[in-house]
Amino acid sequence: MLLVGGSSVGKTRCAFEAVQALMPQWWLLHPGDVARVRVLATETVARTVVWLDELQRYLDGPDGLAADTVRALLHDGAVIVATLWPDNYSAYTSPPAGGAVDPYARERELLNLADVVHISGGLSDTERERAHRTADADPRVRLALESSDYGFAQTMAAAPQLVARWVNADPYERAILTVAVDAFRLGAHGPLPPGLLRAAAPAYCDARTRGGAPPDWFTAAIADTTHLVHGAAACLAPVAQNMGEITGYVLADYLKQHIAAERRSEPVPPEIWHALATWLKEPGDLARVADSARKRVMYSFAERLYRRAMDAGDFYAGVRLSEVLIAEGHSEEGLDVVRSMAEAGDIDGILQLARALEKMGQIGDAAAVLRAVADQGENIAALRLIVILSINERWEEAAEELATRATARTWPKASELADLIARLNEKPGTPFQAELGDWHAAPRLAELLVEQGRVDEGLALLHAREKVGDLTAASRLAELQAQHRPDELRRVAETGYSWAASRWARLLLDQGRIDELRALANTGEEYAQYRLCDFLIREGRIDELRSMADDGNAPAATKLATWLERQGNLEEAATVLFTRLNAGDAPHIFTADSMTRQWVKLLKAQGQTELAEQVRQSGVTPEYWKRDP
Repeated sequence: MLLVGGSSVGKTRCAFEAVQALMPQWWLLHPGDVARVRVLATETVARTVVWLDELQRYLDGPDGLAADTVRALLHDGAVIVATLWPDNYSAYTSPPAGGAVDPYARERELLNLADVVHISGGLSDTERERAHRTADADPRVRLALESSDYGFAQTMAAAPQLVARWVNADPYERAILTVAVDAFRLGAHGPLPPGLLRAAAPAYCDARTRGGAPPDWFTAAIADTTHLVHGAAACLAPVAQNMGEITGYVLADYLKQHIAAERRSEPVPPEIWHALATWLKEPGDLARVADSARKRVMYSFAERLYRRAMDAGDFYAGVRLSEVLIAEGHSEEGLDVVRSMAEAGDIDGILQLARALEKMGQIGDAAAVLRAVADQGENIAALRLIVILSINERWEEAAEELATRATARTWPKASELADLIARLNEKPGTPFQAELGDWHAAPRLAELLVEQGRVDEGLALLHAREKVGDLTAASRLAELQAQHRPDELRRVAETGYSWAASRWARLLLDQGRIDELRALANTGEEYAQYRLCDFLIREGRIDELRSMADDGNAPAATKLATWLERQGNLEEAATVLFTRLNAGDAPHIFTADSMTRQWVKLLKAQGQTELAEQVRQSGVTPEYWKRDP
């Protein structure tokens, strides 16, 4: 059972009350780490509740909790209760864009085993009525109900006092808390080492404050920020592996959300990047902070962090490191990274090496890499090989590869496609001839079937092709679902699948179902946000679009910049993109890269060719982010 909800909304208390009410005589175990969970899976755990509060602590990193371990616990009769933040849940469960490396495949498989309950931050009418009845005898409940600044659960969890501590902190306490907040919003979600806080805090103090710092400034500030507020929570909580040996500090959840929102558009000083790159050890933290550096086009920091994440065992960091090196113009060095991964026999490393060679125009070399692995029976390499050859219009080679693998029956999917093409050629009245290299064969046949009223058969054909990576089929499947099976399209879109989500959002816009579109956009669905922006532009509601962009919405910023550019306002368009890139608001690497390219184009149009070229070739230095847009 997975409870998903924001900070201090009562996830843990709700789980506690449910377990106490339903399984009062069961054992309850709270494993300290993933290793202990794995040990539990080998023991007898019948009539046992396994308590995994803040599930992300057990998932992050290359050695995170796997679905097989959870299945073993469930099979033995355990009940697993876990909690998770909505942002983490969305990140783990959203499938990657077509062709991209999937960094969360293991986490998504595990989460698919859970019954998910979304916990709202507010009270239902029934809950509020019960709270009012309780308030007469409990002043804490009465205060929470009367609070207008904070939610009921947050007030009960001492959130107001935490925020007051932040607002009234002395300069040294505030500096340490700000370091913790900025580290969190850059991607450091684990405990922060004391050395990191000490190294970065001076950058958040002015010269006079630094000059007047007493010798024990850090010790005193840590003591104050770790003191319990209202007897319920502290701004920073110390954590340790051994008794009394503090290894790091964790910022209170509510402060993470409250201060991070307040500082969302604030630039971070270079010192914190240096501190993060020096002190972080967890591969998940290193990779996320590296992603943040890459979004800000700070490639030197991204490279350093990716290397450390890779050394810590994060394979995907190696993939992204190669992309950064190639983007910086260090193509051979980038190739060496994925080449070493490929030589170790890792299929993802092989695919990334082929992708890098393809981007560099070395199609023959990319094909040779894939062919060698495909000849050993690796189906995904064979598929990618044929796709690369087809995209680059090397039709004869693509047809030969497909025919060879279909004839040899070493690749069933190739055989299926060959059979499909044969059916096309044999079909009376077919207005075209399909050859083995024609990747539009499946969508064309599906359209013929739909025209004949055989809708289910046509959709099933496209679904089969989509499952083996045929993006043309995936796109056409979404289109036909929109026309003939909208409920099915909606169901698939709600799983986060990109093709379906994109087409569903467009369908809502086309049918004028704006309230539904807005509700979908408010969940963070990026395609819905783009379509909502299209609606606002069409209706001339530019102020609303501008407000969305100011709130950190990357699609709105992109659409606003494009609209401003068409109005001839190049300077404001560039400023919109600069501000959002500086704040790190782009939710995905692809979005950040797209916004950066758009910004480069605007810089060139304004005559700032030197800066544009610097951004395009090697990114900008941290000093640029401190300049006025």
